Amino acid sequence: RHAIEPAAARWAAMRATAQNLAEIEVAYDAMRAADVSDLAACAEADLAFHSAILRASHNPVFTSLIAVIGKALASSFRATTSVSKSYLKSLDVHGDVLEAIRLRQPELASERMHALIEFAAKDMQAAEKLSRKR
Repeated sequence: RHAIEPAAARWAAMRATAQNLAEIEVAYDAMRAADVSDLAACAEADLAFHSAILRASHNPVFTSLIAVIGKALASSFRATTSVSKSYLKSLDVHGDVLEAIRLRQPELASERMHALIEFAAKDMQAAEKLSRKR
């Protein structure tokens, strides 16, 4: 994800059409609207958000990796969200990525996506630590 998604966010900030931006925003709104107790709805909206960014990059290699990224997201989402107390903070970080793409700021979009992935990695480490204690 570190190698792909920040680059995809950078390219999306440069190449996204109005339709692409709308798709990313609809997915983000679905993330915000999802009931945090409905893990499936949260995961589906999160995957839609990341997939929309990959498509908005207009890079065929990134687009072809949507299924792979989806599996990685689903796996980490199941492992972390059920124990995460930071879901709302995650939404804010996703919103930061959307805003950078919308404002056509490629470097900022890349940085914010990197921060989002780091946020998820820390959540995963916390979940693993908790799992070992059980």
